[in-house]
Amino acid sequence: MRLVTVGCSGSFAGPASPASSYLVQVPAAEAAAAGFEARDWNVVLDLGNGSLGALQRFVEPLDVDAVGLSHLHPDHFVDVCGLYVYLRYHPARGSARTGVPSRLPVLGPSDTVARLDAAYCAEPGDGLAHELDVRTWEPGAPVTVGPLTLEPFRVFHPVEA
Repeated sequence: MRLVTVGCSGSFAGPASPASSYLVQVPAAEAAAAGFEARDWNVVLDLGNGSLGALQRFVEPLDVDAVGLSHLHPDHFVDVCGLYVYLRYHPARGSARTGVPSRLPVLGPSDTVARLDAAYCAEPGDGLAHELDVRTWEPGAPVTVGPLTLEPFRVFHPVEA
């Protein structure tokens, strides 16, 4: 397994780093040895402002298997809006070309759908949930993504986190 710090600037992107974003990767050989599909697995934890561009140094965004959001301050989630555009309008593999929505799992706090739609200024009924499979974290309920298990738990923060 590999952990890549994509960005770790606090509260906003800095000149040398995007805001919070971390990439967890499991190489194909490790996944196969653990009894999972022999392919690279990629999970992004938080996707703060400025991080989508930097993420592309490490993984093709269309090859991300899930996104986990710790909370909904912009420095932890706002680049999901850009990811939505990428997944929808990529010239070769985007859903606007293929007709097949990505349904990328995005796990986050209880109001994630509304906050994503508001951040993107989506029209009612035409929000990001058409492309993304937005799910709510349940504290203590593990989520499996291929060979990875993500276990959310509540932490003290000014917003649900």
